Amino acid sequence: MKLTVYGASWCADAAAERRVRELQDGARRIPTIVWEDGSFLVEPSDAELSGRL
Repeated sequence: MKLTVYGASWCADAAAERRVRELQDGARRIPTIVWEDGSFLVEPSDAELSGRL
C-alpha cells in the first residue's frame, strides 16, 4: 500500500501545497493523507486512520 502524507506548510513545496488545496477545495488543513487510488483523509482521528489502514 502506497500513501502520501502532506504535513506542515513550512516543510512542503509549492506543488504539494497546490495538491492539498485541490483536494480540499482551497483549504490547507493537515495532515492530509492520500492513497494510490485517490482517496484521502484530512485531519483523521486515530480511529479513522486505523480503520483505513
